[in-house]
Amino acid sequence: MNKFELYCMIFLALDADWDDTQDEELGKFLSDANPFLFAGNVSAVRSIYKGGRL
Repeated sequence: MNKFELYCMIFLALDADWDDTQDEELGKFLSDANPFLFAGNVSAVRSIYKGGRL
């Protein structure tokens, strides 16, 4: 498993938690951290993937 695959797994686990809790703060974070919005191995806000917030 590489770094991006691990990042995606963490994102999906947090997304599943959000499905249960509908926590507003977690939802905002997931919007920024979404690795599936753009092509390439990045998040929606690139600094999150590079270690800025995660």
